[in-house]
Amino acid sequence: MIGQIKLITLITDFGKSYYVGEMKGAIKKVDPEAEIIDITHSIHRYNVAEGAFVLSRVWRHFPKNTVHLIVIDPGVGSPRKAIGLQTDYTFLIGPDNGVLRWAIRDQKVMRAVELDPLRVQESAGLSLLSATFHGRDLFAPAAALLTKGVDLDMLGKRVEDIAKLDLREDTVVHVDGFGNIVTTVGTEIKPGTTVMVAHGTKTYGAKAVRTFSDAKPGELIVLTGSHGLLEVDINQGSAAELLGAESGDPIGVEYVG
Repeated sequence: MIGQIKLITLITDFGKSYYVGEMKGAIKKVDPEAEIIDITHSIHRYNVAEGAFVLSRVWRHFPKNTVHLIVIDPGVGSPRKAIGLQTDYTFLIGPDNGVLRWAIRDQKVMRAVELDPLRVQESAGLSLLSATFHGRDLFAPAAALLTKGVDLDMLGKRVEDIAKLDLREDTVVHVDGFGNIVTTVGTEIKPGTTVMVAHGTKTYGAKAVRTFSDAKPGELIVLTGSHGLLEVDINQGSAAELLGAESGDPIGVEYVG
């Protein structure tokens, strides 16, 4: 494939499981020269929206024609499709459950195929296809075949559309390692104003700011983060710990004055 590079990224909800190692082994078995970069394996289990968010943020920071492989797949073994996408910038591989949808908002889809397990296995020289681990037996080999230069159309038939993403408004979509709460709250908040943050049965007073340094250490703040989404944060602290917030929780931000 013209212009293809041997770089594969991984996003999963596998945690510290050895499953990640098995996926990497499957990739290397097909393409020993492939370079594998772990983005995260700490997506909350089965949280498709969180995985979609992370994928949508990271692809743009990698070289053109990187293969991004994401496995958050609560429907493994069901009739849900396995999808391979080529955009005008990159390749995306994953289950057709909405997890790829956010990443294509800022890209032009050139083609999409439904991965055919028999074609992928045959092209990869494999024979094992588990009903419960498509990450290892289907998605990983498909990604490795792309880095080897196999054309995407050789791996399945074209499809016209992929599954929509169930992305709810006023929801925590991600909590990062600092305890910053990334949300889908659509309210526009002007820096310098006071807001109320609602989570669970509690409300919290917060200050809307442009950046962390505009707040005192330990102060609860609301700002537009580096991803363009509204965040609830604490300067030099953990907002998630204070609120007890996790990805998928409802959350509200209301302007006070």
